[in-house]
Amino acid sequence: IYGEPLPQGLTATVISVAGPEGLVTLPMQAPPTEPLRLQAMNIYLNVWSGTVNLVTPLYPVGELVSECRPIDEREVELSVQVTFQACTDETCLLPQTRTLTLRVTLDEVDVPNLPIHTGHGQHEGNYDSTPAMKRLIWRKTRKNPLRLLQFIWNRKRMERRSKRES
Repeated sequence: IYGEPLPQGLTATVISVAGPEGLVTLPMQAPPTEPLRLQAMNIYLNVWSGTVNLVTPLYPVGELVSECRPIDEREVELSVQVTFQACTDETCLLPQTRTLTLRVTLDEVDVPNLPIHTGHGQHEGNYDSTPAMKRLIWRKTRKNPLRLLQFIWNRKRMERRSKRES
């Protein structure tokens, strides 16, 4: 199967994934191609031979999975479209597109066991994230010393507002 770049008229392998709102897909990742000489046309093409792993990374964002609420749906349906054209060193087949439908199970996000994250119905991680939080605060305040004061002020203001509303 072909990789990019290719002469006009030939089809490179492409994987595209479509799913519900909140699913983010990144560009396909592939190993390096190898040159293949087509004797009949006297050209070199970029190809993958044998078995190749092509990966399209994806991840859900807040609409699908959030650290602030339980999961709405346990499964989502993905439509995976694979377009490719196969060749030997003498002949090329016509381009093809195959569509696969996959059901993918979603799981809760483990949130750090810190007061700012807990209490929203998600799984609390059984790890101590305090050192990581301290490093983050140190990095942020080193760049902008007032940022920590802004954070504390906003946090207290939100706590007061939530107490008044409840």
